[in-house]
Amino acid sequence: MSMSTSSLNEQSISIMSNFSGSKKVYVTGSRPDIKVPMREIELSPTNGTFGEEENPPLRVYDTSGPYTDPYYSVDITKGLPALRSSWIQERGDVEEYDGREIKPEDNGYKDENDPRTNHNVFPGLKRKPLRAKKGKMLHNFIMQEKELSRLKWNLSQLEKI
Repeated sequence: MSMSTSSLNEQSISIMSNFSGSKKVYVTGSRPDIKVPMREIELSPTNGTFGEEENPPLRVYDTSGPYTDPYYSVDITKGLPALRSSWIQERGDVEEYDGREIKPEDNGYKDENDPRTNHNVFPGLKRKPLRAKKGKMLHNFIMQEKELSRLKWNLSQLEKI
């Protein structure tokens, strides 16, 4: 049975939820396109000898994806946003090419008539695959990725200690 658009929309609603006592925030890096999703968790006050003491919110890396961002417009048929695309293109060592058609066996099916193949699950996803330009070698880890990791794991705060 293939998924209809209405069932896809119903599924997306179930994954779009917020976590009580917290909110999604972003830490921006040196460029506006470097943003690390964080979950800011409200902490309850601490009761001590001198009374109640407020605790600042705790920020942790948020792996929930864009679906818990209240400002994100969800359309799972378009796939996830290509957040790192501009970084990769800026390197100048890749090019787009026309990829081959997706085959049923790519998704674990023997033939395209299998009702589970869901041919139209991602009709809005129109990205072309990338490959290294002739004579170029791809870089494994680019500067923006390093900064993203540093922000993600809050290393900038640890470096100050």
